[in-house]
Amino acid sequence: MVKEDDIVEEKPKLWLAILVGIALGLVGCVLWGLLYFLKYISWIAAFVIVFLIAWGYKKFNLKLEKKDYIIISVIAVVEVLITMFLTLNISVYLALMDSGYTFFETTSIMFEVIGSNTELTVGFIIDAVLSLVCLVIGVVCYRAYDKRKTQQLENLKKPTDAVDVTPNTPTSDPTKPVEIEKEQAEVNENNSPVSTASTDNLNNKETKTENQTTETKNQHTDNK
Repeated sequence: MVKEDDIVEEKPKLWLAILVGIALGLVGCVLWGLLYFLKYISWIAAFVIVFLIAWGYKKFNLKLEKKDYIIISVIAVVEVLITMFLTLNISVYLALMDSGYTFFETTSIMFEVIGSNTELTVGFIIDAVLSLVCLVIGVVCYRAYDKRKTQQLENLKKPTDAVDVTPNTPTSDPTKPVEIEKEQAEVNENNSPVSTASTDNLNNKETKTENQTTETKNQHTDNK
């Protein structure tokens, strides 16, 4: 049997929630990079990044308020921007690798390469804007999902109102048998004088008839 003293209430763990959210967000960043190199719409992965961060954050913080959504949004924006710069850096390195540039050297000249290439600049801006839009949509969607789930849990915890389906019979009330006995006793008391009176009347009638018979017999004997 579990005692009340043995029950430990689970408390929010903010820093652990942030670390778990960052770790799961990195999984979404890997997906973002894969979609980028496969020439797919990589910015759609920003939606997945927000959901992963929010889900991991909620597991350890236990609740999501406005400040929590701000923290989740900041983590998501930072991770998406880092992922975008990292994927661009890898792309520049792959393009200049044959020229003898190392990865760190391409990092220092990455912005010069992007600035000199209009197509890369436009692509970077479009990906950044669409990623931010997906982040906002992801936060809004997860907030609506979390509210609905929380409401369902609260409804399950509420005690259901008991409905009395017992038929309205005399035996359903424990005081009814006593009342019935009292009423029966009153009826018996009221009926008992009537029954006694009726028996007395019958006895008087019988005695009268007997007296009349004896009188008629006496008259017959006198006449004779």
